[in-house]
Amino acid sequence: MTTVVMLDPAAPDRMERVAAFLPEGWRLTTAASRAAEDQLAALQGARYAITGDVPVSAA
Repeated sequence: MTTVVMLDPAAPDRMERVAAFLPEGWRLTTAASRAAEDQLAALQGARYAITGDVPVSAA
């Protein structure tokens, strides 16, 4: 299964709307908060990461 993480924390209804565009067998997850440690934790095991307005550091 291919995992895409949305680094912007998102409500379940937004996650459902975005996930509807993913290919079959892919899943969408989100970070628990905008804190760097939560973003890094969300990235574990993800193949792709997307962000709308969350700054991404070199960490």
